[in-house]
Amino acid sequence: MTKVYSMFKSLLLVSCLFASVYGAGELVILQSPKSVKFVGHEELDQNLLKDVFSSALGFTTNKASSWSGLEIKDPFHYPVALFVLVVDGVRSLSGASGWGGIDSDDDSAAAEAIYPLGTNEDESITWRALERRIRERYPSAVSDSNLTLVRADLGEEETLPKNWKGDEGHALLDSEIAEWNALRENQAVAQEEDARFLAELSSFGNIAKDAVHSAEKKGVSGPDVYWVVLRGLHPLIDLHGEGSQQAAQAVRILSTRARTMANALAQAYKNRVIMGVITSDASHTRQTRSLKADDGVKLTKESINVSPEYSIYYPAMFNIFLWFMIAFLFALIAISLAIATMDPGRDSIIYRMTSSSMKKDN
Repeated sequence: MTKVYSMFKSLLLVSCLFASVYGAGELVILQSPKSVKFVGHEELDQNLLKDVFSSALGFTTNKASSWSGLEIKDPFHYPVALFVLVVDGVRSLSGASGWGGIDSDDDSAAAEAIYPLGTNEDESITWRALERRIRERYPSAVSDSNLTLVRADLGEEETLPKNWKGDEGHALLDSEIAEWNALRENQAVAQEEDARFLAELSSFGNIAKDAVHSAEKKGVSGPDVYWVVLRGLHPLIDLHGEGSQQAAQAVRILSTRARTMANALAQAYKNRVIMGVITSDASHTRQTRSLKADDGVKLTKESINVSPEYSIYYPAMFNIFLWFMIAFLFALIAISLAIATMDPGRDSIIYRMTSSSMKKDN
């Protein structure tokens, strides 16, 4: 019986990895508390991520979901922090990263889970919806500036605070530098893609360290939410090739760093934190199409046929006028038929308004 169960579990994991390879993205839960358990390997659409994370943080969601990958074990000890790393332009990392090595059926706080992700929504939309829900849930924390809601796009270094900007020289550990340099010793000049990835990796580490420091002085407020977008891995893989040693090493370094940060955050937040990694190739696909469509022609409202803007009262006013006109039309038809079929021989309004001689003659 044990062998059958083990074989079934192996087949399930293989099918999950197969689906993730041919899917458009992947969700990996590296860290979750015992009160919130991620189970199974059911596919998840990205437009449901905001509902999943909201439910995991203890919010009531209006939209019902049939996704069975989330179980609330303890409604009195919800997570107090959410840290999400979005790796843009990459479909999956689990095959080369070693993620999922810890079984999601385990009840420990370090359990990991992998889910194929249908990327039917951009990550920025998911973030804005989640941010709005948290601000509405904790209005007093927003007014007191006691709410940590951070979205950092590492591909836009100029928008990052000074203490978050990465330094490629301090991105790697001593044990990683020798192997990194060995794989690139035949390059005549340093590749910009490699330097960009190292700088974003360093920025990711700086943000995670700030999150750890924030956890140590956290007071009574809403949850700490960090949404970090890393864009430097996709150009590196495009440069060296998807199956190259350089790409595999970059994935290993990123996955090791993410797991290390997940452990540090779990310790700082006393195991009441969710650490997730989202891989998605959707935005890269959209960006490629938009570049091909750019022919240098300046777009105007007339050329792209933009629809007019309507106020929020337009639907209500439209319905009022529509149903009033329908009711008025039917009333007009009924009155017209009633007048047309009225018997003038009776003491009707037409009979009373005629001359008295006509009444005598009749």
